[in-house]
Amino acid sequence: METFPQKILVAADGSSDSVLALQMAGLLAAKVDVELHVVYVAVLSPWVMTGTLSDKELQKVKQQQQRVLDEQVQTVEKSGGQVAEAHFRTGHRADEEVVKLARELGAEMIIVGSRGRRSFDQALVGRDSDGIVRYAPCPVLVARPAGRPKPKQPRNEKSRNPRRSNPR
Repeated sequence: METFPQKILVAADGSSDSVLALQMAGLLAAKVDVELHVVYVAVLSPWVMTGTLSDKELQKVKQQQQRVLDEQVQTVEKSGGQVAEAHFRTGHRADEEVVKLARELGAEMIIVGSRGRRSFDQALVGRDSDGIVRYAPCPVLVARPAGRPKPKQPRNEKSRNPRRSNPR
């Protein structure tokens, strides 16, 4: 990449960290001429996707989720950015849908929040942002509030003393 990314995808879910990501993207877009895309992925369980909800109920869920996407676009615009296109996706995993859309768009950068709405999963492992970082076809900027302490490393990933020949 020889120049600053010209096409940026912001993935957000309405959480406070994703609002931070949207604000950062809006400020960035206000200062640098970029094509900004916003995506919201409605994560639906396989049971919902396979017909446990009526068409009317599923439509109601999608309308509620569309409102979240509309609010995300407003957040970017309040920060001074212009959204080229807002994307609404549904799927079983948000990270897979975001990476797929990034490939389809030819995104040169993705901006995400470090934690999402699903507090239990996200607080433990940051599943969606982690999956996006691992599989994205481009650089990923992870927005995290300034005062939050860094998450602890899982026990099996802590660095070990390489000089120690007999680990206990």
